This record gives sequence, C-alpha cells and structure tokens, in this order.
Amino acid sequence: MVQDVQAYAHDLIARDNEIVSMKEHVNKMDVLAYRDTLTGAGNKAAYEKATRRLEWDILAGNAHFAIVVTDLNYLKHVNDSYGHDKGDEYLRSAYNLMREVFVDSPIFRVGGDEFAVIVQHEELARCTQLIDELKRRAWGTMQDSSLDPWQRVSLACGYASYEPGNDV
Repeated sequence: MVQDVQAYAHDLIARDNEIVSMKEHVNKMDVLAYRDTLTGAGNKAAYEKATRRLEWDILAGNAHFAIVVTDLNYLKHVNDSYGHDKGDEYLRSAYNLMREVFVDSPIFRVGGDEFAVIVQHEELARCTQLIDELKRRAWGTMQDSSLDPWQRVSLACGYASYEPGNDV
C-alpha cells in the first residue's frame, strides 16, 4: 500500500509538472500571438482585444481612457534611401521613444508606421503633457545631427479621450 501511495504521489507530481509546462507554453504562445515581432509593441490583434475590453468598461460604466495615435513620417524615404533594415530600426527607435514617454500605458503597432497608445490610470491625467513630451523628444532627435537619418524620429500625433455616450 505504501508503494501504491508513493506511485500515486509521484504521478501527481509528474502531472503537476506537465500542467506547469503547458501553462508556460500557453503564455509563450499568447506573447507570440499578441506581440509585434519587429518592435515588441502589442500588435493589431492585441489592440483589438484591448479595445474590446474598453467596450466592456464602457458598458459597465467605469471607462476612463484616451487613445493616442501616432503616424511616423518618412518611413518610406528611410526604406527607399537606406534599406528596409534601417526602416526597421526607424520603427524600433520610434517605439522606444514612445515607451520612454508612456511608461505605464500599452503601446500597439496597428499599421505599418502607425502606433496607438491606450492611456489610463495615472497617465490619463497627464495625457496632453505626455503627448507634448513625445513630440518634444521626437523633435529633439530630428535636430540631433549626430544621429543617423533612421534614428531621427518624426511623427504626427493626436488623441481622443473617452466621453460617456461614445464608443471606442
């Protein structure tokens, strides 16, 4: 009987390890499914998932957010003049700049050169200041002659805040 209990316990431990391994695998697949592989930003599927969550927040009456949209300038020029690897670097530079400014807000690459940021919680109250900071930093890169052209980020940026009665 002791051997049966030991075998049963061993089997339980083995099954528990399998479950942990499967959960880790699912988490990795989730990251792959919702992450832009070039920049590390959330991808369009992640953005759509997040906006569905916002729709539920709206229906529940507890929605407080803004959506910031940025469109990069000159990506085609960088690609055509310096190559697509430099265009990729340009996209990563822009994403990293956004990440430095919007520290607590998820950033999504929703198109080739378009990003969206869902601003909530503490950053929501400072949204316009954060946008101004992003523009200031991008302008700073454009003025920095020590940077390569694909490191100089130029972007157009706007936002909309949720107002009750509107949807995403």
